[in-house]
Amino acid sequence: MKATFNRDSLNKSLMFLQSGMPAKPIVPVDGYIKFVIKENKASIFIANQKVQMKSYNKVESEDEFTFVVPRDKICNVINNFPSEAVKLSAKLKDDDVNSIVITGSGKKRYSINCLPSNEFAEFPNVEQTILDEITFDMGTYNKDIRDACNNVSVNETRVSMQNMIMVPDEHGKMLMAGLSEFKSFLRQTDIPFKARVHISPEIGSYIRSLTESGECYMKIGSNQIHIVYGSNEIWTKAVDGNVFSFESILTTEDDRYIILNRKDFLSALGRLESFKSAKSSSVIVSIKGNELLMEGENFAGNATEDLEITNEDEVDIRIAFNVSQVRQIASNFEGDTIRMSVKAYKAPIFFRCNDNPNTKIWMTSQVVMPKLSQEHSE
Repeated sequence: MKATFNRDSLNKSLMFLQSGMPAKPIVPVDGYIKFVIKENKASIFIANQKVQMKSYNKVESEDEFTFVVPRDKICNVINNFPSEAVKLSAKLKDDDVNSIVITGSGKKRYSINCLPSNEFAEFPNVEQTILDEITFDMGTYNKDIRDACNNVSVNETRVSMQNMIMVPDEHGKMLMAGLSEFKSFLRQTDIPFKARVHISPEIGSYIRSLTESGECYMKIGSNQIHIVYGSNEIWTKAVDGNVFSFESILTTEDDRYIILNRKDFLSALGRLESFKSAKSSSVIVSIKGNELLMEGENFAGNATEDLEITNEDEVDIRIAFNVSQVRQIASNFEGDTIRMSVKAYKAPIFFRCNDNPNTKIWMTSQVVMPKLSQEHSE
């Protein structure tokens, strides 16, 4: 049994399938990819308990066969394969593919052992209520969705990333919101929307990998979310979007704020990151007049950064924040300036891109107490 693939097309499919999966499989079977060759088409699957991804490839083959191979082995071979045509042949044992042999030009030959195909568990297709179906051009809305996914994943664990939902705003347009222990964000789009569901981290990873224009179809059910984009598909579990409330984010922002130059702020944060507190990754921030002063100190030394700001509301406060998280937030914004507001000690710090108010992010601040100050002086 034989099949011939186009190397670039196959490699693109494998890179897509890798994008929504953790680098290290949680259980061994998660580290495998399933190929189904039939009628000159290859359906390529990868799955775990939360998500299944599929990609289609044209092949030249007169045979029909199925095999399951370790994803790290097949991805590494194809990514570095020197020939345009990838010739693949399968060896049988007890009516199942026992191994595959990949050959190219010259004497290039790779043999990979296979897993029994019945041990690959596909994502279950369940009966469910369809909450919404939308179609949009990824080129038009790619940036809005990618920014939202980037914001929720800033220095977060994959568990924290699960606290991300899609809901309709008061105008029936998609509003993406995320909430974790340390920060939250809102991102508005112009995509018509009526469902309310959690977005899994796998969907976030998948969407961040899409950079080209093209029609994207999304079907949101009560149990699963199904996305189709070109020759790629993804299914993931849907979770009730009422698990947490984000509405309080809209009402707790202080009217008083300062405006910073984004480029200068980002550069200062990058330099200070080497001097952050070892225990809390924090730096002390003082705002007074038209100056923002940031101080960091650890075993390596100490550093002070001062920035000129616009402070028409006469904000006067001394707090501490996680410098790594704030740097990532600032790097995800565009435009020349960032608006920052904080109501009181231990209150959320709000960040907005002053040139694009559609995105709002808040994160928790810390009270500057003697214990924290002592930590900086150790």
